[in-house]
Amino acid sequence: MKPDDLAFFKSIGVDIDPKLLYCATTDQLVALTKEKIEKVIDEIERDSKVYSKLGEDGISSIIASSLNGSGIFVVKRETNSRGHVDLTITAPMYAPEHVFRYLGEAKVWSHQQYCIDGFAQLMGYLTGRQKNAFTIIYFRIQSCDEQFKNYVKGLLNQKGGSEVMLKPRFGQTLHTHQSGALVDIDHFAVHLPL
Repeated sequence: MKPDDLAFFKSIGVDIDPKLLYCATTDQLVALTKEKIEKVIDEIERDSKVYSKLGEDGISSIIASSLNGSGIFVVKRETNSRGHVDLTITAPMYAPEHVFRYLGEAKVWSHQQYCIDGFAQLMGYLTGRQKNAFTIIYFRIQSCDEQFKNYVKGLLNQKGGSEVMLKPRFGQTLHTHQSGALVDIDHFAVHLPL
């Protein structure tokens, strides 16, 4: 059942338990979220002259606003989950928050170690219940794709884990959380040359 279905049933006087709306799986929601983030990144990169002077908070706010406008996701900035998380994405009409909460840590590239430390921050925000999270790095340098690849390789060398996928401006790694749970981390790169 979809959110529109609940409105329909209410309009004809049938009371439906809202829990029936929770029909999407975490994998479906993560895939949809990644697709929406990639679309927003593409739009930001195509108009990079407008966005290149924004800081981390400004660019992250653009991403949050775009996803909030989808009617599917609720994105909050700086929510508390063992610290202040840059982006917290939920889909309250499709899954309870304890089932789907996609946490993200954003960094403006200054050097590799700074972004690896951002990954460590992200892992500290996770409780082990979330099986998916993400980093997003805003690059203002020309060698974005090469530096992003080096970041993922350096991250795995320092923090362990395994590479699931690595392509230009997107990577996926698998890590063991301190609780023992396996966590799938998506890594997005945004190229915003000054």
